[in-house]
Amino acid sequence: MRTILLSIIVAAGTLFGTGAMNTYAADPAGAATKADAAADGKFMEAAAQGGLTEIAASEIAEDRTKRDEVKHFAKLMIKDHKDVAKNLKSVTDKMNVQLPKDYSAEQKAAIDKLKASSDAEFDGMYANMMVSDHKKMVALFEDFSKSGSHADLKAFAKNTLPGLKAHLKHAEDLAKAVSK
Repeated sequence: MRTILLSIIVAAGTLFGTGAMNTYAADPAGAATKADAAADGKFMEAAAQGGLTEIAASEIAEDRTKRDEVKHFAKLMIKDHKDVAKNLKSVTDKMNVQLPKDYSAEQKAAIDKLKASSDAEFDGMYANMMVSDHKKMVALFEDFSKSGSHADLKAFAKNTLPGLKAHLKHAEDLAKAVSK
């Protein structure tokens, strides 16, 4: 049975190349099917890359903004998303899974666009990016907390969701404030 499970997990890992899904055969609570392993891998990869993107954008905002409310929000995002990354890593370490160390090409393009923005448009662009990113992450975490197959990952999603929802509300308030 362990050989079959390992074969399924390794096959699912090949779907992601060097992404989040390597193997978690050492974890007896690992995915029971190829589809479950693939869904777990996609969630881990998206969660890790989303956090990396929000940290990178917020580090840029912390340096570039002249507005105290944007600087405060950026500091909060950096701290909170680093904490979330540590929590995710503790779960994936138990699963023997390597997380991506960089964001996707699409996320890199968004970061590059943010870097290239003028000072006049920067705060609005950053705030809108945080609203958009947090909407995606809230949807991802809500879905996975209901349908995820790995108990520890599912618990991580459930426990992280309230903070993401609070970030979304804060980002929406910030977007309104900087658009005035």
